[in-house]
Amino acid sequence: GVRGGRGGGNVASNTVLGAGAGLNPSSDSVYIGSGSGSAASGGSYNTYVGADSGQNNTSGGQNSAFGRTAGINLTSGGQNTMIGSQAGYNNVIGSGNVMLGYASGRYELSGNAFYVDNQDRTNTAGDKAGALLYGTFNATPSSQTLTVNAALSVTTANNTNVPLIVTGAGTNAALAKFVRGGAEKTFYLATAQNNEAIFASEGDFWVNTSVTADTPFGSGTTSLKATSSTVTIPLT
Repeated sequence: GVRGGRGGGNVASNTVLGAGAGLNPSSDSVYIGSGSGSAASGGSYNTYVGADSGQNNTSGGQNSAFGRTAGINLTSGGQNTMIGSQAGYNNVIGSGNVMLGYASGRYELSGNAFYVDNQDRTNTAGDKAGALLYGTFNATPSSQTLTVNAALSVTTANNTNVPLIVTGAGTNAALAKFVRGGAEKTFYLATAQNNEAIFASEGDFWVNTSVTADTPFGSGTTSLKATSSTVTIPLT
């Protein structure tokens, strides 16, 4: 393209296509699209496809950004995957991010983050609270996190399969924690020694049966109620 790939660097090992793309390319990289990597001055094994994608890369390597302005402000961050227009737009030095969808992780400034989204969420807090999926990567699997910002349904093809399996590490481990906002109490499902199952609540614990669909409160029959001092089993 016009003025594409005309600067220094190991030009022979690069693929450059587009007006102003890869003006000073690094080595073993791909710049496709008007202005893609136009200010890039270092870093190797990068793939930038889309107008102005990876525009300011200086030393970051092994980045993959696809879409208009995807990874536009990355300078030294490496090993990022950003797919979608404006994906990872404001990230400068973060590494190891995976951002999928339009404006996904647009305001994320750190590294090792995971986003699936298709909305501009205004700020970093909005990114994390609003993305369909938000998570963090870690070399230690138990330290990784994944948040689903949506109503989640789990189904199975037949009744012989278990649709959801939650595995905890060792004994006395909380398998699930259910939290409702405001002043609501937290409920836990846990395991203990001797293969015991534990239902724990920060408040009272109720078991209601025969409730109306999607209306667990104010309908049905209370079969058991446990408080801090009593356990009540109504007679039928």
